[in-house]
Amino acid sequence: MTHKIYCVFGLRVSSDVPLPDFVELPSEDYDAKVSIGVISRPTGIIVSHGLRYTCTNDTVLFWVDEVATYSICGGTQITVEPCQGSDMVSVTRFLITTGLFVLLQQRKMLAMKFCAVEKNNGVIAITGASGVGKSTLITALSFRGWIPIADDFGVLSGNATVGFQIMSRISTILLWKDIVRIFKERVKVLGELNDSIGKVHVDIATSASTAMLKGLICLSEAPLKSVQSRRIDAARAYDIMRRDGVIGLYAEKSMYAHVHKQGLMNLANGIPITHLSRPRETVSTKALSALCDAMEQAVQ
Repeated sequence: MTHKIYCVFGLRVSSDVPLPDFVELPSEDYDAKVSIGVISRPTGIIVSHGLRYTCTNDTVLFWVDEVATYSICGGTQITVEPCQGSDMVSVTRFLITTGLFVLLQQRKMLAMKFCAVEKNNGVIAITGASGVGKSTLITALSFRGWIPIADDFGVLSGNATVGFQIMSRISTILLWKDIVRIFKERVKVLGELNDSIGKVHVDIATSASTAMLKGLICLSEAPLKSVQSRRIDAARAYDIMRRDGVIGLYAEKSMYAHVHKQGLMNLANGIPITHLSRPRETVSTKALSALCDAMEQAVQ
């Protein structure tokens, strides 16, 4: 099987699976390898944020029905076993958003589940549980002059003294099918991720960015009548991120958990953080507009 070398957040990754979101490198040397293989599923299963997985200090194994099984070991090796009949678009998507995410954490890099937008040379990161509306929010913000620069996850580099930057690659945004109708003809659907998942790729103007992070939004939903916004400190932000699965299924279970926690605490101490709670209701154009208003007011 033909493999290629890609630059993945500064790492050279040799992959048997195409990684279209990343730049190919001419080098044959690599720091980590992605290969197609056969994986034995263990009996112990933990279900978290839509994934079934098992985790030890140096290995994470997770699988997605009708897509693939993935094994990530020691920050150097990812093995992928696609399900029979699965499409490579879905296999690749979970490889990038969860497999590489775990590998980066195993290498003690500050990888997080978030979306991000940029405007006026400043970046806002938006964290939250799966399905809370992060991708929907950055899609709506794109029609207000914000440029999406991260969808699903990215890596944060820097410190509270010099500031933080987001390293990410983004070519499309992934939305639930029933959300697309809100935007009507303003977004172009490129294709489905997987029939059983119910998400589609949409074509939105996106970009990479070297701008500094100037704010963090912790987005959640609650039984409210209107959007509520309040500033929170680093400790509260970490508790919310842990609850919502922002730090992922690896950091909480591994010997590197303290490294990731310290990185998040440093981040939280270096930038203003806002907890944005939206009503737990069906998303509508009006509700989405109110959420965008609240987000823009919070980062002024």
